[in-house]
Amino acid sequence: MRIDTSARLYVNNIFAVKSAAVAGLGIAQLPRIVAADAERAGNLVPILHEWEPEQVAVHAVFPSNRYPTPKVRRVIDHAVANFPTTSDDVALA
Repeated sequence: MRIDTSARLYVNNIFAVKSAAVAGLGIAQLPRIVAADAERAGNLVPILHEWEPEQVAVHAVFPSNRYPTPKVRRVIDHAVANFPTTSDDVALA
């Protein structure tokens, strides 16, 4: 099903979208990691569950002939700790 809409607010920052939704300006499609704190606080409520996008794989790619820099390693560790996985095939270098 397709629904044509017209937006009254245009932003290019996901946190601005979250702030607008929390302020009651409408509904928003947000990543769970961004919306989680507002949802726990009761400021956002999940709706339209049947319209959730499919999960996609996320990969960290870096040259195999050297170890990642500490900054890259921290980003990878953060992603592994905070993004849900659907299988046990997480491989880290």
